[in-house]
Amino acid sequence: MRLEVIEAFQITGRGLVAVLDGATGLPIGAAHSTRVSTPTGAIHQAKAYKEWLSTRKPVPVEREAFFLQVLDKNKVPIGSLVEFMK
Repeated sequence: MRLEVIEAFQITGRGLVAVLDGATGLPIGAAHSTRVSTPTGAIHQAKAYKEWLSTRKPVPVEREAFFLQVLDKNKVPIGSLVEFMK
């Protein structure tokens, strides 16, 4: 399964969190192996940990977000594809 990064932000002392366009159904708390392909063709491998991102404006919405271990925001631009490996 491959999903597009629609938002990404850096958390100081923690790392990159990427919000993906779609739902994975993957469990929280488990490490998921991923391959990240950027629009420029760069490819990165990372462990991803699912979290829930909640927003309240204008209405409450919960989306899946993933902490991508060892990656920085500048390496994963909007439009990158995150592929979950089996």
